[in-house]
Formats: sequence, C-alpha cells, structure tokens
Amino acid sequence: MSDLLSILVIATGSVLFFVRRGLRYLRYFQQEEYNPTRFANWFFEKRAFDRRGSAIALLTWAVTLLSQGRLPFTLPLSLVAAVVLVVIALREEDPCIVGKLTLKMTERATWIYRTALVVYTLIVLLAGVGLLLASVPAAPSWFWLVQVFFFQTTPAWLIVGNALLWPNEKSRQAGFIKEAESILGQVDPFVIGITGSYGKTSTWNVVNQPSGPPEVSTLLWELPVKSGNGSSQNIISPLLKWLPIGVGRFSGFVS
Repeated sequence: MSDLLSILVIATGSVLFFVRRGLRYLRYFQQEEYNPTRFANWFFEKRAFDRRGSAIALLTWAVTLLSQGRLPFTLPLSLVAAVVLVVIALREEDPCIVGKLTLKMTERATWIYRTALVVYTLIVLLAGVGLLLASVPAAPSWFWLVQVFFFQTTPAWLIVGNALLWPNEKSRQAGFIKEAESILGQVDPFVIGITGSYGKTSTWNVVNQPSGPPEVSTLLWELPVKSGNGSSQNIISPLLKWLPIGVGRFSGFVS
C-alpha cells in the first residue's frame, strides 16, 4: 500500500509540474507555428532541457534507493519532493502574461495543450502501474528516475498532441480555404496578402486605418512564412497613399 501511495504522489507531482512547464514550451511551439521540425531544432539549439525538475527527481531517486531497508520514509520523502516540484512550477513565469511574445491560448493551442496533458498523464500512470505489476524492488525509487525521462521529453508530448489533432486541423484549414475561395469568387476584391511570422495583425491595423466604402473588402491571409526584417508596415504604408481601396477584415485564416 505504501508503494502504491508513493507512486500516486509521484505521478501527481509530475503531472502538476507538466501543467506549467508544458505551457512554457507551448509558447515556443506556437512561435514555430506548430512545426515539429522547427520546434525540435529550437529545443536542441537553445538546449532548453529541464534542469530543476530533473535534479529533484534524481536526488529523490538516489536518497530513497539508498535508504531502502534502513529508513521507511520513501512515502514522506516522495511527498516532499512532489510538493517541491509543484512549488517550482508555480514560481515559474506565466507564458500567457510574461515575455516579449506571450502565449496566445487560441482554440488550437488549447486543444494541443489539453491533448498533450491527457496523454502525458496516462503514460505516467501506466509507467507507475507497470513498475508495481512487475514487482520491481523499490518501485517508487525507480519511478522517480523515470520522471527524469518525462521531464526531459515534455516538448515531445506537445508534438504528440499536435500530431493526434492534425487530421482534424487539416480538415478545418481545408474548410477555411474552401470558404475563402468561395467568397473570393463572389466578391472579386482587390487582395493584399500580408505574410510573415510576426507583425501581421499590426500591419492589418495600419492598412485598416484609411478604410473606404464598407462594401469593398480586403482579404488577409496568414501564411507560415518567415519575415526577415519585419518591414511589412514600411511596404504597405506607401501603398495606402495611392491604392483606391477600402479595407475590411475576413476571418478565415490559414495558419
């Protein structure tokens, strides 16, 4: 019973640690436009490995393993370590508030996060139950060592969540494209395409200032194209002096 309780305590601490840490990684996944390859490259280039959570897990693993058969404090020590993990997570910055580019919890980002959290929780619990069913000696201690793997692979679970949702997301984007094509065929507007990773909304606001007749529409496409110098506003502003257009906003975006 003590081992089972220890496993549950460890799993709870691990999942709560993921709750905040997953959001921090999700911010950068979003900035890379949910592209797994670019996100993985960012992760290894920046060496964004977990350190604090892994250090707690390794220390607890070592202490509980060495104390087996001597001091029966695996459960209380696991509880303390789990609380420390939660405190570390709570003290970390909220990526939705802090940072030059904050995390935007859009519908897609929310579903990726929730899916990753569910998958992470299930795998963590299965790993703990597996150790118990296999009758591994000092199972809670080894479960702490397993947490190092989970902490280090946090970005991977976001990628998994995105992959699981991709068929539906692809269908949704196809629907946006079809809707956009239909409206374009009916309205036949003068189209300005604004591309780039950053600054599209600000540029649209600049374009929208001198709006003309409401019946004239401008279609804004959001495409995953990197902007080298962020000069969209400098390009668009001079055009406004002579382009006879009114500006409206179409809500079908492709990301």
